Amino acid sequence: MNENPGRAGGPAPGSRPRPEPGPTPLAPPVLVGAVLLDEHADPPLRESYGRLLATAEEADFAVGRVRLAGIDMTGGELAGVRRCRLLLGRLDVDTLMDANSEARLDADRRARLERLRTFVGSGRIQIRSAGMQQWSPDFSVFRGLRHPPGESRESGDSDDSGRSARGAAVVLGPHHFARTSPDGTAITAILPGEAAAALATRRFEAMFERAYDVTGVVLELLGEMLAGRPAPGP
Repeated sequence: MNENPGRAGGPAPGSRPRPEPGPTPLAPPVLVGAVLLDEHADPPLRESYGRLLATAEEADFAVGRVRLAGIDMTGGELAGVRRCRLLLGRLDVDTLMDANSEARLDADRRARLERLRTFVGSGRIQIRSAGMQQWSPDFSVFRGLRHPPGESRESGDSDDSGRSARGAAVVLGPHHFARTSPDGTAITAILPGEAAAALATRRFEAMFERAYDVTGVVLELLGEMLAGRPAPGP
């Protein structure tokens, strides 16, 4: 839709030339095509992962091993998520508690664990243990991604009211926050689009349905970590 087209052959009298468009706003790195990330990727997986979570309404995670002490999601990255589901390959107390390697938490780690405990206690996340179920590789699904204004889109555009379109993406492969994977060199793929997200969601829901809830257990473990008490026995 044109705005103030003026007379043919030139701008309307008294009007100023339209300024050149500025740089495209920083956007989640998943909207144009698939992305492969290794330990040399720039931005690193941690940053790309954080951007996805910060712009998603819903997120599902199927991860074999989780170290609670290693999760460093910020308040801004968690603020917009309305529903989150975490499927653990196993509920291993030593892994979750990081084997109590540090009896006294530094200020940064304590702040991270406090944010995580607040999120787990908010009712927006449900955590289940998969029991005997197995899968490979780890994966996560992000739905309701908010695209920044001006972002090029393949699956849709803004509607007539100017609201940004929504999208989806799958992260497939090792999930880690450090620059180097704990298991050495590893490649993680970010796959954009509703088709990939729909397939991954179906597989996730089939496994999640057969798993058992451990949200309360994880919340209790976080409290133990923050209190500096040793992990309970098996």
